[in-house]
Amino acid sequence: MLMGLSLLVASAGWAGLVFARGVLDEDQSRQLSARLADHEVVHAVLTNRLGEGMERYVPADEPMSRQELRTVAAEALADPFAAAAVREAISEAHLLGLANDEAEPTFNDFDVNEAARHALLAARPSLSGRILVNPPVRVRLPVDGLTWFSGLKALADRFALLALTAAAIGFVTSFIVADEPTPVLRRGAWWILASSAGWMVVGSAFAAVVRFTVPSSYVLFAVALEIVLRSMRDPAIIMASFGVGLLSVSYLAPAIARRRGALLLERARDRLGPMTQPADSSSPSDGDDPSAIGPLPATAATSTSTSTTDAEHVGMGSRLSAAWKEGHGYLDDARVAPFFSGPTRETLKRSGD
Repeated sequence: MLMGLSLLVASAGWAGLVFARGVLDEDQSRQLSARLADHEVVHAVLTNRLGEGMERYVPADEPMSRQELRTVAAEALADPFAAAAVREAISEAHLLGLANDEAEPTFNDFDVNEAARHALLAARPSLSGRILVNPPVRVRLPVDGLTWFSGLKALADRFALLALTAAAIGFVTSFIVADEPTPVLRRGAWWILASSAGWMVVGSAFAAVVRFTVPSSYVLFAVALEIVLRSMRDPAIIMASFGVGLLSVSYLAPAIARRRGALLLERARDRLGPMTQPADSSSPSDGDDPSAIGPLPATAATSTSTSTTDAEHVGMGSRLSAAWKEGHGYLDDARVAPFFSGPTRETLKRSGD
């Protein structure tokens, strides 16, 4: 539960940090306005509204259709001076939104007026002399909703870094309090992979929402969010790579631990070497009749049995033996620890049994 909560807070903090540096930063206003003006959705809205502003200067005896006006407006916005004026107006509206002030809804600029006039004359040469020099073409900028950036900025400035710090502390603590850290690491890796996949998908999904459902008056606000969400793709790829690394570690670490335990057991057997039966005065000589001596004492019989068992057990050091396979797959500390304190015959006998 601590791991899941920490990763959830981390996702929110990371998103807030990206929004703060991508959309809510005043120093990035000019770069953002350039990207907004070049976006196809924003460009389409500006073209349509510039065409509406140019319509009033078209004489009634030479009418132009809406499609013709949009084509002429697109030519006017292709003018570099007009495009620079539009980007500057978008940047000012963005800065005012960050300050919780509403921008002027209508936009009028000398360069845009001249570009519109020249585009009209290029499309209809017969209008020469019938259009005013520098006609005031008013354009309604789609600036609704930009004041919401001020609230998002205050929220991000207060809680983004705090959320990331708290998430990091919770992430580390979850490994400390867990009985077994490997499943925690595995759950964290799957969460990171799912989160990165979500960030990669949400940008494209939000782009579809902007194109089909967002009103034109809110298009600057919506496209700004879309740009930030799309910019999350590269960090999401890096995060996915990190998740794959964590997932690999969660599977490799237990295998390495089991392999280490098996090697410790095998080295301990190699250090002991083969055990031979000690000489005993009660053992029969080559010339003696065993039946005449009688049965061995209980201690001697136990020693002989133990020696045989030890020899067989130590001889099972090959990698194909049952003892090695058991140690490789299921060895735990309780069976490895006796070798560090000096194993006895009885310890080896119990291990062999």
